[in-house]
Amino acid sequence: MSLALWICLAVVAVLVLNAVGVLMVAVREAQTPAFALTWLVACIALPVVGLWVYRRVARRVPPRRPIHWHAPTSGASVGGEGSPLVSNLSKCLRGVASPIERADVTVYFDGSAFYQQLLTDIQSARTTIDMEFYIFRWDEVGQAVVAALLERAAAGVHIRFLRDGFGSLTFPPAVIAQMQAAGIETRAFFPLRAGFLNPTLNHRDHCKIVHIDTATAYVGGMNVGLEYTGQKPQNGPWHDAQVRILGPAARQAQAIFESDWSVSTPDVLPRQAPQSALAPPTAPPFPWRVQAAPKETVFRHADVPVQFFDSGPDHKRAIVRETYFVCLTQAEHTVDLMTPYFAPGEDLMMALKTAAARGVRVRLLLPEKVDHRLIGYACQTYFRDLVDAGVELYLWRPGVLHAKVAVVDGCVSVIGAANFDLRSFHLNYELCMISYGQPLAASLSQRFELDLASARPVTRSELDRIPWRRQVLHQSARLLAPLL
Repeated sequence: MSLALWICLAVVAVLVLNAVGVLMVAVREAQTPAFALTWLVACIALPVVGLWVYRRVARRVPPRRPIHWHAPTSGASVGGEGSPLVSNLSKCLRGVASPIERADVTVYFDGSAFYQQLLTDIQSARTTIDMEFYIFRWDEVGQAVVAALLERAAAGVHIRFLRDGFGSLTFPPAVIAQMQAAGIETRAFFPLRAGFLNPTLNHRDHCKIVHIDTATAYVGGMNVGLEYTGQKPQNGPWHDAQVRILGPAARQAQAIFESDWSVSTPDVLPRQAPQSALAPPTAPPFPWRVQAAPKETVFRHADVPVQFFDSGPDHKRAIVRETYFVCLTQAEHTVDLMTPYFAPGEDLMMALKTAAARGVRVRLLLPEKVDHRLIGYACQTYFRDLVDAGVELYLWRPGVLHAKVAVVDGCVSVIGAANFDLRSFHLNYELCMISYGQPLAASLSQRFELDLASARPVTRSELDRIPWRRQVLHQSARLLAPLL
């Protein structure tokens, strides 16, 4: 038998095996068509290689310890019980979210004000500090936070420090060694290692949690880094949202931290600690500090009913996605939504469009400048359907919009780490806070109106002028949207 015939038979065998593998992928991912399409394209475009990557990456992740919510210290009425939205939200979140409790809530849209208050709270800690971030940079802000943690550790405070293994990949091991030498427990969430194509590679800890002394907690969209203060010229103004919670409800955020901590990897470093790992900030010592934050960037409200819910690939339900679906399908008057990334999937797209068709005023605020270009291309493929359906679509122009905030019917507000995209809904570990009542919702709506003043509307005529080559680029990016 000739060599050419052997080669032909080998090629046919590879193609047949690849076709069988593609069929198996399609069957396995049938319940999530968007993910199925992405993997099928990869497996067909890269025979055998695509299947190998899928087999390595798309396996189940290790389950976290179940969340043990703290019993509420007192009952909390959410108000608006006659509203189908509130009633159905409470049913949707029953058993998967924390009990509703009242808390004093402060929302920061200014990174400098948030970091200043965070440092104050750290310096006031007496017993425990738990800290969890997707990105923790070693810059002026990161150095200040670590210095405060080291000082509290020296005072006997028990501190646990958790960072994502990919988002904080460049965090210096020397600093981790210094923190451990001071008695701080440090872990990485799914760290990258040799042979990095593993089931945990594509699943990141996107949460931002700080819990101090059982009565103070922070959640939201801000990581630790100078860019969140708007002080990096290459980024420009940075628009984000972080929430400070005071009261017994803060313990619920710590319950989620415990669950994430349970599957994280303790740092193992060489025994010899570096002589000096913590370089002092340069003068002026803290250029990101401000004397007083503008009033439109910080909102404080007392006695707000709140609850927390998380989501992750080890959940049987996509809780964040279901929550937004209920909000959109039960809204009667208004939906205001701001998010940096928008790739919702067909169900939430239909919910947005039918809400607008019912007469609900739906307004969507996205960034004009996206910090990840490929994701920005994928987002734009949804614009025409939204505009044609009557959704008011705006692009924020000054800098990077990174806030994840939704206000529905002036009585339900969602703030958290989760983007409005398939990665946050299915692949990442996320945390959101939902609040009930008009005062906080009114403040967030006021901020939304202020942001619209710095945004421009997207029109049909603008979309009609997009060149076909760029449209092809956008559609190609959309194929990868589930994994971006």
